[in-house]
Amino acid sequence: HDNPKYLFLEFLKLENLKEEVYWVAKTNKAYNELKKKGYPVIKRNSLIAVYYTAVAKAFIVSAELFDVAYFINDYTKLVQLWHGTPIKHIGIDNKIDKDRNDKKAKWLGKNYTFDRFDLYFVDEQEYIPIFLSAFGCQKEKIKAFGQIRNKVWKDKSLKEKIKKDLELESYSKILLYAPTYRDSLEDNIILIKSLIQKVAVNKLKNNNAVLLIKLHPFLTNGTINFPDEITNNDNIIDVSGHTDFQELLLISDCLITDLSSCVLDYKYSGKPFFSFFPDKE
Repeated sequence: HDNPKYLFLEFLKLENLKEEVYWVAKTNKAYNELKKKGYPVIKRNSLIAVYYTAVAKAFIVSAELFDVAYFINDYTKLVQLWHGTPIKHIGIDNKIDKDRNDKKAKWLGKNYTFDRFDLYFVDEQEYIPIFLSAFGCQKEKIKAFGQIRNKVWKDKSLKEKIKKDLELESYSKILLYAPTYRDSLEDNIILIKSLIQKVAVNKLKNNNAVLLIKLHPFLTNGTINFPDEITNNDNIIDVSGHTDFQELLLISDCLITDLSSCVLDYKYSGKPFFSFFPDKE
């Protein structure tokens, strides 16, 4: 999912990159799914992954180097696509992230999390100062090449396919609620209950509209005990398990969020988005 997925798919269209590019799968589920579809994929921590890690010309990630491998040589280029333009404080600008990275620096010898990357992709020129502040990297490493995941807005056929796959074709309007990360799942459940109180549930049904709820990926590894207002309502659907967030943005008629960077992707849609931020304090 995210920027690596869309760049990977573009790479596969290039004849000169055949058998030169591989997706690194963390889980057996992801590995088996990609293998079944015929994509070039290797399992992280396998012997073949160790080999390709040693000879690779570049690693491309959207978070950390360790998403690809646990070691790196001096000549492999590291490309950081990142996963959105931060509106909230991240990296060096965030105390929790900073403390975590300072601990890593002690046993890695330096700000390895960010310094070691050779190239950063960002969406627009005006966002470069945000990344400079958050990552403490050199300005010449940051290029405003755009985020390739936003090519999704040009794919008209994909929109209808996703609506069909998620069985949403019968609804007149699709609302998407996608809050940014909170440390506790319980905090997110409180947020959702607050939203449902604001969005008159009976109006969803009367207008043949559906409210999709997409929680942050960090929170969806376990079982989510949603309140009865969701589980017993056909007009409110949890889509947190849907891997590709861009596809959810594509099919929605409006977006409800807070400090999530998805609003900067959503502006390309020309559709409205709304801020719901009751825990701003």
